Amino acid sequence: MGPDAVVDELNLLLTGGRLSAHSHAVIAHAYLSRLHESSSREQALRRALDLFLVSSEFSVTNANVLRAGSRAVGDDVASQGRSYRALVFV
Repeated sequence: MGPDAVVDELNLLLTGGRLSAHSHAVIAHAYLSRLHESSSREQALRRALDLFLVSSEFSVTNANVLRAGSRAVGDDVASQGRSYRALVFV
């Protein structure tokens, strides 16, 4: 099975077919590179799986569209003198 077929199958199983063309190309290239480096399909598959797990398409339920421009910067908000606390999960 070639790199495109591997990524296509993982795309269906892990993201429901939502993987963008750009992400597909990146993961297929990484799979092929790892396969040439190690000659191990298992290690190449692990590399592809690692990249799928960090892709935005794996983490969300809607289609990810790569945009050419940058996001607009929001307005600065003045402090209201209150203490600020945030809890961030990564």
